[in-house]
Amino acid sequence: MPFVRGAAANVAYNNKIYLFGGFGNSNISVSTVNMYDPATDTWSSKTDMPLVNTAAAAVVLTNKIYLVGGKSNQNNAIYTILQQYDPTSDTWSTQSYMPTARSSLSAEVHLGKIYAIGGANSTGAVNTVEVYDPETNTWSTKASLINARYLHGSASVNGNFYVIGGSTTTLAANGSVEKYTIADSPINENERAILTVTLNTGLEKEFDLSMSEVNAFINWYEAKQGGTGTASYAIDKHNNNIGPFKSRKDYCYC
Repeated sequence: MPFVRGAAANVAYNNKIYLFGGFGNSNISVSTVNMYDPATDTWSSKTDMPLVNTAAAAVVLTNKIYLVGGKSNQNNAIYTILQQYDPTSDTWSTQSYMPTARSSLSAEVHLGKIYAIGGANSTGAVNTVEVYDPETNTWSTKASLINARYLHGSASVNGNFYVIGGSTTTLAANGSVEKYTIADSPINENERAILTVTLNTGLEKEFDLSMSEVNAFINWYEAKQGGTGTASYAIDKHNNNIGPFKSRKDYCYC
């Protein structure tokens, strides 16, 4: 990079990597936003954040990037702020504030909502989980983690979050992994849905799928929109019109 940076938030969008804030020399928090283009192996500057910010979490949702929480090393302020960045217009806006101030948290997207997981405030690690709904611009509180932790990792797999490692209030490293099941959207294999894909020719194709398959498709589509998903997605047609074949799949390049 053409600069030194620690504890910056980062996310992939449209096959480019965006880097938000962090701290530079002398542990000073910065508001700088930079974009890396792997195709040209070059860095460029984008519009600064409204606030200096270190150790925030970043996610992509519906072609926008959201920056959750964070802090300022200059005055030890820990943020509740939720900022939305539009990569197309290179502009910032502030959304509804998070109920719990925290930095060094993780964030995940599930079914069009943003989950803020764990983190730390002035008293130490927290086990708080809160969810943001962009349609209503509101936050709600969900079931807490078993272990308070910050500086951890997380990943979304098949409707569950896996919260990995991190540190506790005693600054001790934590090697545990928690599986966090989202209570308001359980996957029931007995529940099914029709997934309709409209081709660019106008032709519609319908697939009778389980809810876990539908959620897996949604997660793939959101990741692809964010620039991290694979080029195609295989939709299993199961026993529909198999004929002489053992299995049939359609490949979506949405």
